[in-house]
Amino acid sequence: MRERDRVLSPMISAANPAAKTAYLLVTHGSRDPRSQAGAEQLAEQLRERLGVNRAAGNGKASSPNSGLNSEPIAAIATAVLELGPAPLHCQIEQFAHQVATLGVTSIKLLPLFLLPGVHVREDLPEELAQAQATLTQQVEVADIVLELLPHLGAEAALLPVLQAQQQALLTELARQCEPLPETAFVGAGAGAVSGAVSGAVSGAGELAHASAPLTVDDVDWALLAHGSRRGGAVAAIADLAHAMGARPAYWVGSPSLTDCINVQRGRGTDHRYRPLGCLSYFLFEGGITDRLAIQLQAAKADGPAMLSAPLGAFSALVEVVAEAMERSLT
Repeated sequence: MRERDRVLSPMISAANPAAKTAYLLVTHGSRDPRSQAGAEQLAEQLRERLGVNRAAGNGKASSPNSGLNSEPIAAIATAVLELGPAPLHCQIEQFAHQVATLGVTSIKLLPLFLLPGVHVREDLPEELAQAQATLTQQVEVADIVLELLPHLGAEAALLPVLQAQQQALLTELARQCEPLPETAFVGAGAGAVSGAVSGAVSGAGELAHASAPLTVDDVDWALLAHGSRRGGAVAAIADLAHAMGARPAYWVGSPSLTDCINVQRGRGTDHRYRPLGCLSYFLFEGGITDRLAIQLQAAKADGPAMLSAPLGAFSALVEVVAEAMERSLT
């Protein structure tokens, strides 16, 4: 088997031969294998949610999910813009040749990008145009039409994912803030959190006091995103942060995570510090989320401070992406 076919063959391992539309989920690409693993897991969850998987053992496609408003989906696959086995336009062309055997005439690219930066506005359209130009010159795929859907971050529906993320983090913060004996201390660097929420926990060694159950309003919230040097690209992040009662903070640009910690320090009263909850506006775990967790722990924020799991850890994301795909079929 040729390398180009080996790379892409898993993409159509779960297909519905009655459908005419296929989807390609496009991520940025990363040297960290967790990013691609997360994308593949999301694709598999979407296949199950939308009824794309083959019925076990008989090789027949399962019935499309009842939530579909139009034709069923032939295949759902993944591709990367950078650091992939081939340039994105080549990945698109290879996928087109594979799904053409299923009778597919439409391939929709869904960018799993959270900000409308250069990649979304320039790089992806250019790659799609190059792939389309090549396909039209090849008889077996000349009828396939490529379509670039809005990037994932353009979906206002991401708010429920953030709300699920916030509630999960609030539960973990509440455990860190459980009433302790009056003479007990919260030690600095309390360690990492396991389970649904990952990342850093830190404490400043201040006296802990008994209190009522922790609520969303008791926490200083920050929405941590990658950021962009492109003017206006982060406006949507600021809007989401406002809706979540959080401050926006960026890996690239300002305000930063350190700025959020400094604000938290300024809000402590009577030796009772407000917890800091950092919502990770990243799809999957990777090098940046690792460094943010380390940064949070090293900063020794006043009181418990935690970083949530990324968006991809929450089932609400599957629903958001599935609904966007369903809408594109109507």
